[in-house]
Amino acid sequence: MLKLKKTRIMLCMVLSLILSISVMQMTVFAATIILPPGSTSADLQTAINDAASGDIIEISENMTFSEMVRVPSEKEITIQSTSGNN
Repeated sequence: MLKLKKTRIMLCMVLSLILSISVMQMTVFAATIILPPGSTSADLQTAINDAASGDIIEISENMTFSEMVRVPSEKEITIQSTSGNN
């Protein structure tokens, strides 16, 4: 009976450790990529390609792009103005 109790305690400890490691690996820190004034749509596309899900790409105020850029559907990124306005 004592051996069974020790086994259960050990199993709980191992499962707790595995769960803790899994949670730590899921912690993700978002990066902010800032495009400086004068950046081109090619620079924006490079930033999109380099970004990971959760990242934020900030575009300097008063910048406009007439070309299209492609954001892969699997990437969850935010593209915003450095002033916070869209």
